[in-house]
Amino acid sequence: MFVYFPISLDSDGKNLRICSICDLRHLTKPSTSWCSECDQALCDECKEYHSLSRGTQNHETIGIDDYQSLSQSVTVYSSHCSTHNDKYQMYCQTHDTPLCLFCVEKHIECKDVIHLSKKTKDIKTSDTWKDTEQSLIDIDENIDIMETKVKQNIEEIGEQKGSILTNISRVRQEISNHLDKLEESFRNEVTKIEDQSTRNIKDTLQMLDEKKTERLKYQQQLQDMKMYASDLQTYLGLHQISSDIVKLESSLQSVIEKGSLDKVSLTCSINESLNDIARSIKTFGTIAETKVPTSITYIRQKDKQAQIIGVNPKSIDDIKMKLIQKFDINSKEISAFDVACIDNNTVAVTSGVSSQGINIIDINSKTIIQNIIAKSLCHGITHTNGFLFCCVEKHGIYRINLKDTNVKCIVECDISLWSYISSFNGKLYYCDKDKNTVTCCDIDGKLTWKFKNKSILVKPGGLTVDNNGYIYIVSRDHNSVVVLSPDGQQSRTHLSENSELNKPHALTFDKDRNKMLIANEGKTAFLFDIYR
Repeated sequence: MFVYFPISLDSDGKNLRICSICDLRHLTKPSTSWCSECDQALCDECKEYHSLSRGTQNHETIGIDDYQSLSQSVTVYSSHCSTHNDKYQMYCQTHDTPLCLFCVEKHIECKDVIHLSKKTKDIKTSDTWKDTEQSLIDIDENIDIMETKVKQNIEEIGEQKGSILTNISRVRQEISNHLDKLEESFRNEVTKIEDQSTRNIKDTLQMLDEKKTERLKYQQQLQDMKMYASDLQTYLGLHQISSDIVKLESSLQSVIEKGSLDKVSLTCSINESLNDIARSIKTFGTIAETKVPTSITYIRQKDKQAQIIGVNPKSIDDIKMKLIQKFDINSKEISAFDVACIDNNTVAVTSGVSSQGINIIDINSKTIIQNIIAKSLCHGITHTNGFLFCCVEKHGIYRINLKDTNVKCIVECDISLWSYISSFNGKLYYCDKDKNTVTCCDIDGKLTWKFKNKSILVKPGGLTVDNNGYIYIVSRDHNSVVVLSPDGQQSRTHLSENSELNKPHALTFDKDRNKMLIANEGKTAFLFDIYR
């Protein structure tokens, strides 16, 4: 909206705001006041006329300096229509918009056009004003809580870093100590084998030296006999020496046969795991950032039911469902009963009748990273604020803290198999197929309300909640979908005339796209657009 606010220059070349009315009369007078109703600057003389005129005598004015100090967020809210440059006087509740008298012509068919004064009367003391002020207080308090939590997280990350670095040093030292012990043991073994091998070889050398001495002895005897012995003595001595030489040769032959002359070599075979360390171990470890959903919930002074000016609360009768697409599902490999999204990378899965417990699965690696054991078969499951809530057959509703995997039964009841559960805005909603009930409680299990009406809901199955807190449940025996109001006091049946719903089993609501997927027990699924 363009606000007419003429500007002139004084003798010093500075901007001088002048009276809007005088400017229209081609006069230049400095303005002293501002009328927000008229969107005009006024000089003292025009202000006096303005206060006396019947049409403007009730208009409040403020000093021009005060107006100049107002924030831009206030000054942009003009009371004049930007299309016709005429003052707003009426209000269309259907289109939630103020109207000038020219705009009214386009809203002739609107049945709830009222005078704008009915909307603006006592606005600064209205409940809406008080709610808005309280909302700002709530925002400030919630920001303080969030900031505290974030700062605590920074401190925790620093502590975690210190712990990780300490652990790295510890592991590195343990590896070093272990390798030192292995090295020392291996060195001792090498020395031991070398000493034994050398000792055996030296023994062989000593034995050969002895044989050499013995051979020299026989050589000397032959020389002595040749020079000094008689023929008889030579004959007898030669016979003995020949016999001894045969024995000497035999002993030398045995040295060869026993392997005493085999060449000894020392070889080393390093453990392949050690050889592969540099090649196969590329990192000391892995570090990952994991996110656990915050336990913080936005706190309001009270839960407001959208009493913003011109906006009426949505009714259960306004809800409409339009079929967008039909799917044929022929796969027989699906074994999960229910799935809850924990974060972008992790889901919690129950198997229903096939096995007990809950599997936490990394969807990137497609591996089970954790299994949570339960007392019985787990069916419906939901996630909110760092907690899993699960229907455990014949035991009730269990709450699992994902930080420490602490498991607690918050609702003890003989809940049937094929029970589903959903969560929204701090509330839990679960159904019991055998009892034909839908129950609402808080996250500690405290009962809020219970719904039962066998005329429209028999053997409830899949259950989900939309962005406005309305609960959708399939009625298996009626081949329909039942919608409950957030307080459980109102109900409405949808799709009962749709003959293609045949034993509907499960459904889920896409809160980003306002779409709902409903699956029959067989092979057919349907995608609906939810709108009002």
